[in-house]
Amino acid sequence: MRKILALVLSLCMLCSLCAAAAYADDAALLEYELGDTVEDFTVELCDGTVVSLYEMLETKQLVMINVWATWCSPCKAEFPIMEEAYNMYSDVVGLVCLSPYDSNEDVAAFMAKQGLNLPMGSDTIGADGFVLEGYPTTVIIDRVG
Repeated sequence: MRKILALVLSLCMLCSLCAAAAYADDAALLEYELGDTVEDFTVELCDGTVVSLYEMLETKQLVMINVWATWCSPCKAEFPIMEEAYNMYSDVVGLVCLSPYDSNEDVAAFMAKQGLNLPMGSDTIGADGFVLEGYPTTVIIDRVG
């Protein structure tokens, strides 16, 4: 449990540092506040896999939603680290990386070019509503929501 907590805290710090470096001009208003219960969502990833937040939480201790864009340099910098951590902890941590600016085809091309194998896709659920200051933004959701 300590390893998972350390991983989550490390990823949050990394994402915070990256987000501070790249402010988006059109950052969306935050729809959720700390402590709110996030509503269930279902999204189709670029590989055709359909994932649901609540279904992931049935088998995972927590789910990370990473909101990013293909043009975001800090996003590109964090993905290799995120992939390494996800490979180590995917049995207990769910991950969905969503881009509000890119189609699933663009995301797939980005993944191929970067050599990534993460659960990624186009944001069709409005995850950019989590973004306060810039990209990337990572939201952690536990089984309580």
